[in-house]
Amino acid sequence: METPQEPGANPPPPHRPELAPAEIEAQLSQFIGSEHYCRHWTGALVTTDGVKAMAELCGAYWLIDAIASWQPECRKDGMLRQIQF
Repeated sequence: METPQEPGANPPPPHRPELAPAEIEAQLSQFIGSEHYCRHWTGALVTTDGVKAMAELCGAYWLIDAIASWQPECRKDGMLRQIQF
């Protein structure tokens, strides 16, 4: 039975079948370098094709958002400014 939604509420995300780690690794192994770059909506970082594929495969856009949210704080630290993921 579906839970009723309030008017104007966002619909739930579509169900993503869980992939085995080996399957995720196999699909992501094709990404070496990048042909396209995309600036995160916060403007705090730039992502690659591989990052986008990982987010789609794993439903992990939240992880990119979390990393982006910490960038302003990390840029204040001289050592952390040099780290690239």
